[in-house]
Amino acid sequence: PAESHVPSYTHWGVCRERLFFGLNVVDNGSFITDTARSHYRAADFRRDKGLPAKFFLGVGRQVEKKNWLMCLEAYRRYRERTGRSPWGFVFIGDGPEHTRLREAIASQGISDVHLCGAIHGDVLTSYYAAAKALVLPSLHGETWGLVVNEAMACGLPVLVSGQCGCAETLVRDGVNGWKFSPDSPLELAKRMLQMSRLSDHAYQEMATASEEMIRPWDLKRFVEGAEGAIAACRDVNRGFVSSFDRLLISLWNGRYRPT
Repeated sequence: PAESHVPSYTHWGVCRERLFFGLNVVDNGSFITDTARSHYRAADFRRDKGLPAKFFLGVGRQVEKKNWLMCLEAYRRYRERTGRSPWGFVFIGDGPEHTRLREAIASQGISDVHLCGAIHGDVLTSYYAAAKALVLPSLHGETWGLVVNEAMACGLPVLVSGQCGCAETLVRDGVNGWKFSPDSPLELAKRMLQMSRLSDHAYQEMATASEEMIRPWDLKRFVEGAEGAIAACRDVNRGFVSSFDRLLISLWNGRYRPT
């Protein structure tokens, strides 16, 4: 994914010369174009969907490792601390944690939280365009977090858990957002407070920084990395080390089961 991951791969015996980058990218151009179009009708979109004028956005499967319940607790603390009109919070996604989130919102009486279910494509871009900042609170196991790429391409500042694989590479504290500990709802609440209290000028600087930082992380980066890896393997014929290797490959058959 990035230079930040090199120590992990070399630890497991992969030669530095055989590492190529560009794995975790999105089609920035598509998001930029769609967002520019959506910005013109963002106010109408928020009104039609019953969304707050300003809100944090959480996008992802509602599973335990995404840590949305901690995020909700952080948002509750944020609302208690802000002396101004607080931003709302919009959750996009679905999964086994959805019911627990809904129950926590109701039992704690947390205002201005919207659970919008699973959303994809152009409609999702409309939510990015209508939001003020992305929050990704994942625990260990989030190997990257492509929603951060998407949000940055859409011009959003980001609040990202330090345990997300992309955090070290894509988040510069105080420049395009902040990192935080996924075990500390208080720290995330403070970061939410910082974000929502930025002046218009400071906020726009963060939004612009996100766009500029993610610009090199486009499909071209993936293609160049893939071409480099293919070229490195083209003239190498190692065969199978053992019959067990051959059996594993034949049983695998290209299948992949995401977590």
